[in-house]
Amino acid sequence: MILVFDTDTDAHIIAVGADSGKIAWKTPRDVINGYSTPIIYHPIRGSAQIIAPGSYQLTAYSIVDGEPLWFVRGLTCQPKSAPTIAGDILYFNGWTPGNDAGQQVELPAFAEVIASADANHDEKLSQIELPQPWQPTGTWRAIDLDRDGFLNEREWTFFRTRRSSRNGLLAVKLGGSGDVTDTHVLWRFEKSLPDVPAPSFTRTWFSSSEAAESRPLWTLRPAGYSSRRV
Repeated sequence: MILVFDTDTDAHIIAVGADSGKIAWKTPRDVINGYSTPIIYHPIRGSAQIIAPGSYQLTAYSIVDGEPLWFVRGLTCQPKSAPTIAGDILYFNGWTPGNDAGQQVELPAFAEVIASADANHDEKLSQIELPQPWQPTGTWRAIDLDRDGFLNEREWTFFRTRRSSRNGLLAVKLGGSGDVTDTHVLWRFEKSLPDVPAPSFTRTWFSSSEAAESRPLWTLRPAGYSSRRV
């Protein structure tokens, strides 16, 4: 049994023996809060892989020992849907408020913010120290991951990445090693995306795009829809 714990601190993925309940392996994940369900991929050669979306990145792990095998950058902050596999292509949709095309904000690196805004020189940021243009659009709690009232470098980096990330439906050629973002992302679609529903596949995905390209064939807009299509 595979369990993903995408918490704000100490995120990880584990494999648990279905009969014994013992942990077979545990692998850290450099993500924040997320709600996506992983999927199992069975390549023609080699062991099965666990593909787990998370904040800003989709990662494939060896089912044998949990070793990270390959990953794709460019996901949104808080993905909630599950991947869909058709043949040797994976489709994944991620949407978060504030990450639609044109809403991105480029924030400075942590060192620059500390140099200009850390009034008491404690190497961390309080909300009162942060200038208005750099304030979060939501609550401070949403970016203060360890809930200590301040932002450290890790928390600022996740916040900075969140403001610059983009929602999208991605088609990814399965396989590879390491960072395959530039070589395996076949296409990306960024309009009229849902929050929770995962892509469904016939010969086209529901919304619906040609499998080999991002051209929409037709669109249906049901109100208040969150579940997966059947």
